[in-house]
Amino acid sequence: MRKGTTLGLAMGVASVLLVGAIGASFGGDATNKVKAAETAVLQPSGSISNGVRVVEVKAKKYAFMPGEIVVNQGEKVRFDLSTEDVTHGIQLKEFKVDQRIEPGKPVSVEFTADKAGTYTFHCSVFCGLGHMGMRGKLVVLPMAHP
Repeated sequence: MRKGTTLGLAMGVASVLLVGAIGASFGGDATNKVKAAETAVLQPSGSISNGVRVVEVKAKKYAFMPGEIVVNQGEKVRFDLSTEDVTHGIQLKEFKVDQRIEPGKPVSVEFTADKAGTYTFHCSVFCGLGHMGMRGKLVVLPMAHP
């Protein structure tokens, strides 16, 4: 074997080992982050008032805040809705919610979260160019069984 070929082969092996080590390092971090996310416990949003879970939801071009709402299955839920910029709406078909939200005029909507799962809600009143992306997520945690 010639000297140049041996050096090239050694450099190639070193590169493969280095790339493998870097990949393993990143893979380990990503795996740990996924495991941490899987074990995170979701906490219900808002607060309980007179037996109702109350969540303040603000609509603003082009987002709902909070963008993710967590409730428990079986809870009566009230969204206290407001907007300050333009007219928006909130639609959550699975729970028959469809409410218009006018600027400066807070409004509430109530429903019972009787079905566990993850549901998407969206703006139901055209509010501008980003309207189609104005979405949020409702997570209804299943009832704990003894």
